[in-house]
Amino acid sequence: MDGTLPAEVKKARAVKCKSRRCSIINGTLYKKSFLGPWLRCVGPLQANYVLREIHEGSCSMHAGTRSVMGKALRIVYYWPTMHEDARKLIRACQDCQIHKPIPRMERENYSLGEGIKSRLDERSKNWMEELPHVLWAHRTMIKFSNGDTPFSLTYRTKAVILAEIGMPTLRTTEVDLVQNNEALEINLDLLEERRKQAAIREAKIEAKMERYYNSKFSNISFKPGDLVYRNNDAIRAEDTGKLGPK
Repeated sequence: MDGTLPAEVKKARAVKCKSRRCSIINGTLYKKSFLGPWLRCVGPLQANYVLREIHEGSCSMHAGTRSVMGKALRIVYYWPTMHEDARKLIRACQDCQIHKPIPRMERENYSLGEGIKSRLDERSKNWMEELPHVLWAHRTMIKFSNGDTPFSLTYRTKAVILAEIGMPTLRTTEVDLVQNNEALEINLDLLEERRKQAAIREAKIEAKMERYYNSKFSNISFKPGDLVYRNNDAIRAEDTGKLGPK
């Protein structure tokens, strides 16, 4: 903030190198992201608040480490130990020990029921109170199939979570309400194009998965009289009467 450097030459050189991507805005330190926006740099207590809000707060579905980190970056927060802190939090989370975090490839099929279950313990049955949180998490989570969130495909803008209200970032503090409303209306006019792009990405992913699936199987045809193998488990199940009626 005052332009001073450490006395040691190596430390001073490191500070100079890092400072090229940093800036002080309204007394708050920000770091330039490779994704584009300025990231608000936060301390340990603030970082813990952001992590808990993402992982187990109003927008959570108890996702994995990379999902939590990605969401923190997309809502423009940064601190040097993001990966380590997110991993420690998830390891210490009791709900995650019962319900494992969602693998990336399985998030598309992650039902709302499973999301509610991850937020309840054995004693709590009031799932109605958890439903809005699970819906919010589902709508703000990037989908693997199209690389976008349902919220963004509806409004063509990013959602603001509670952490950004308690700890404002540039996009929430420097907002002109008149220009913001106009920008939202423009986003709605451009929404159809974004949806088409998401549909194209989804079609490409489906085609890629289809090619991968088909590569694992060979096309075999049978003729009447051909001999085929029969599963031993099916034979044993039939002998014990566990199969259904024929």
